[in-house]
Amino acid sequence: MQPRYMEGVFLQAEQGEKNPIAYLWQTQHDGFFQHGPGRHYPTFAAKINLTASQFHLILKFIKNYSFSNYAIIGNQCCSFATQVAALAGLILESKITLKIDPFFHIGNHTICLWKDPLYSQITFFSPDVLERSLMQAVAEGRAEEALTWYKKKYPLRRRWKKEDFFLFPKRYLRLKAL
Repeated sequence: MQPRYMEGVFLQAEQGEKNPIAYLWQTQHDGFFQHGPGRHYPTFAAKINLTASQFHLILKFIKNYSFSNYAIIGNQCCSFATQVAALAGLILESKITLKIDPFFHIGNHTICLWKDPLYSQITFFSPDVLERSLMQAVAEGRAEEALTWYKKKYPLRRRWKKEDFFLFPKRYLRLKAL
């Protein structure tokens, strides 16, 4: 099992890696396709009409997508949504670039995050940027607001279901291995 991202950065630092922040660029291999909304409840939703060819193109994309490979800078829910929208002809902004300080301070400890300036910033897909872009698309008439429909179709769940626990053993073993 791979450690989660910040755990991986700290483990790399403990092992003396020169650029422990580089772990953020690594792919995790425990991703999965989430049916329905999961435990996430949207604050905005938009819809567009699809042609038959767009529908089939999107369906092919979904069938061939590597859901098990997850990466902050690659495959993840926000990049997936952005790519599906593009296949439907809706181009959306979804990336943000953040600067990374070379050192991280915790109490009296200082951890060097990078020596190679290649790691001085990271560009990744952001749900906040995507949501703003969706709002702009609705405001410009390129898409329609769909949050009311979505909330009716997927009401907020208040209880956990057994399906929510399928990944527990795998995730528990990951933590135990650290």
